[in-house]
Amino acid sequence: MEVTTGLQENGAAARHQSSREAVSQGLSNSEVAQRIKAGQVNGAPMRSSRSLGDILFNNIVTPFNGLLMVLVAVVILVDGGAVSNALFGIVIIVNSGIGTFQELRAKRMLDNLAILSAPHARVIREGQEREVAVDEVVLGDTLHLQWGDQVVADGRVVASNELEIDESLLTGESDPIAKGIGEEALSGSIVVAGSGYLEVTAVGADAYSTKITEQAKRFQHTHSELVSGTNKLLKWISWMLVVVAPLLVWGQLRLDWEGWQKAVVHATAAIVGMIPEGLVLLTSMAFMLAAMVLAKRKVLVQQMPAVEGLARVDTLLLDKTGTLTEGTLRYEGLIACDQAETGRLEQVLKTMAGRSPSPTNSAIKHGLSSVEPLAFDSEVPFSSARKWSALTIGDENWIMGAPELLLGGATNPSKGSPMGALGGADCAAANSMANGAIARTPKDCALAADAAQAQARMLGHARELAAQGKRVMAIVSSSQRPDATAIPTNSLARALVVLSESIRPDAEETLGYFAQQGTAIKIVSGDNPLTVAAVARAVGIAVEAPFDARELPADDKACLEVIEGNQVFGRVQPEQKRRIARLLQKAGHVVAMTGDGVNDALALKDADIGIAMNSGASATKALAELVLMDNQFAQLPRVLAEGRRVIANIERVANLFIIKNVYSLALSLAVTVMGLSYPYLPIQMTVISALTIGIPAFFLALAPNHRIYQPGFLKRVLGRAVPIGLIGACAMLANYCLLASRGDVTPEAAGTATSIVVLLIGFTVIVGLARPLRGWKVALVAFLVVASVAMMTLPPLAAICRYSLDLSTLPVAFATSAVAMLLVCIVQHRMGKPR
Repeated sequence: MEVTTGLQENGAAARHQSSREAVSQGLSNSEVAQRIKAGQVNGAPMRSSRSLGDILFNNIVTPFNGLLMVLVAVVILVDGGAVSNALFGIVIIVNSGIGTFQELRAKRMLDNLAILSAPHARVIREGQEREVAVDEVVLGDTLHLQWGDQVVADGRVVASNELEIDESLLTGESDPIAKGIGEEALSGSIVVAGSGYLEVTAVGADAYSTKITEQAKRFQHTHSELVSGTNKLLKWISWMLVVVAPLLVWGQLRLDWEGWQKAVVHATAAIVGMIPEGLVLLTSMAFMLAAMVLAKRKVLVQQMPAVEGLARVDTLLLDKTGTLTEGTLRYEGLIACDQAETGRLEQVLKTMAGRSPSPTNSAIKHGLSSVEPLAFDSEVPFSSARKWSALTIGDENWIMGAPELLLGGATNPSKGSPMGALGGADCAAANSMANGAIARTPKDCALAADAAQAQARMLGHARELAAQGKRVMAIVSSSQRPDATAIPTNSLARALVVLSESIRPDAEETLGYFAQQGTAIKIVSGDNPLTVAAVARAVGIAVEAPFDARELPADDKACLEVIEGNQVFGRVQPEQKRRIARLLQKAGHVVAMTGDGVNDALALKDADIGIAMNSGASATKALAELVLMDNQFAQLPRVLAEGRRVIANIERVANLFIIKNVYSLALSLAVTVMGLSYPYLPIQMTVISALTIGIPAFFLALAPNHRIYQPGFLKRVLGRAVPIGLIGACAMLANYCLLASRGDVTPEAAGTATSIVVLLIGFTVIVGLARPLRGWKVALVAFLVVASVAMMTLPPLAAICRYSLDLSTLPVAFATSAVAMLLVCIVQHRMGKPR
């Protein structure tokens, strides 16, 4: 059995050539098996999570883990084989273990969800068309390309039905490129019009898009203020360690060269205090857990920082179809200028709808299921840029598309033009809707003697229907055979095609939520501006007049003024959606874009956050950071809430880590300059870190938090952490010096009392960061206080931690702590609640 293309000569340029010649039967099963064995397969598709090897490597092999391992070995060697001071090495195991476990858990959930969204390819094998996974395509396969597909491998066109491909993701060329027989199509490009067959010539690593991964990768790296801020902190801390650590070791050694082992152990405690061992873990874990929460709600996160990104969004660009509406169109009827031609026009319409897959064509075919299509000679397939398609049937040329393009009078409804004048009250009756059906009035729809008057009336019909929220297309005929470059000028109005779509019941509530949160909403649709405005009003957006995107100024500054001054845009072309997103970004806005069609794909890629419906085109889903698997627009507020929780909580716990780094650094420099021994042992720093950072940070990072995002994460963290860290260092230094100067206090007892100071300061910071206090937060602080008391008073625990509690040191410790705690409270009050 052979699969034929059904593609025919159209007499256009050679690049559009197609023929009735049969496409080859494709590869046999044995040929496919041979190519798989030879490694000539397309390779694994890009996934939404890292591989097992990457997860283990990234959680275990880190610079700070490496430094901690070295310090563990040093302490064990110089401390007489005692392991208590090396217990800080447990942090490596705990951090790596928790990080690996949580990421593997998240990976399993996200990969299972990603399978539902995974792209597929249609291939011809043994004469049959089959659907296979993208990574199962082999060299020599014949791919069937249709509207909305993303080309999955490089190949040569072997049959073309006015195939047009957008290569802007690869080459930057914004205009769609027509592909004729013999021409090359590149992987990563998108089919925007027509259809065709492609013989695969390069797969996997040899494919074009793989070779230029940095320019045309599936995922652009989503900007994350948390990740970039955390990376800056880690970079600064790393440089400080390089400078301070050698000075600290030298300072401790010069105090007692003969007891160098003890000096090395104390220096190790100071270095451990300067390492933010859990900050990276908690940041990545917060992202992963958020992704898992969203996965349970059928939201696939294809980039972890995208969760944070939506919380930073201040402008949301929405496509109408599939976002505000259900996305399922319903064919309502055809209004013929001549009632006698209705049957013939329905056949023409059924034929045109059968040429390419799209929601509009599917609705028409379903509505005209009993109508037989006609044989045709040539066609110009629909594209989002042209907004029309054409067929030649015998000596008749038929064009279907946007009424304002085919019937004339394309002007901006917001400027009051011919829009109302051309309709006329005498046409109103024909446009009325009764019980969901269209009233066809022969008097008003009769073919006028004056062709211009007929077209004016049809345009009036179309506009009145569009104002009711209907999707309307016009059918015209022409004696001139159309091609893809221009609409024939001598066309005659023949009919209007009317479709409708249901508004999502949750759309108004969802948009209202974003409006309350201060997010600007802009609807950018390729549909008629009046239709878009009607839908916008139905979902609660107050629209005085929509803007026709064909009148957007060429000048960027003037265009931005129009964009910021309007909410609803109709007849927006794909390249204009990209331009709108880019101009808003240049103006300092953080932009999210939602959509489901191939005309949304490029704008989704350029936006800060791209959100696709799972029912959308494969190219659109491939380029989005978030995919709504159940196609529910109402999930977005939950994504926003998760993003806010992640941002606010990471900022909270970052304060804990940086405060410790600041006081450890300042204390290390102070004791080096003053010629003092560092007051803590490594085991004591481990206890301090666990009780004032590790345990509370874990719970605070996962707590509910609905604070609205504000930029300046790093500035706020440093503004709080640096002064509190310096207060802590001064208090510890003062307490240690006062006690060490007394002849009746041992260094161990002075160090223990100084541990009490830092613990009390730490608990004060936790209470301030945990506001507003809830029952579980009070219980958490109480547990930390009880645990710290147990560590110092229970003999077995005190022996392990090498604490030596001297009751005579407590008045000084409590007095020093009280002053420091008061200063910390003042700083936290001036900073306000943590964002």
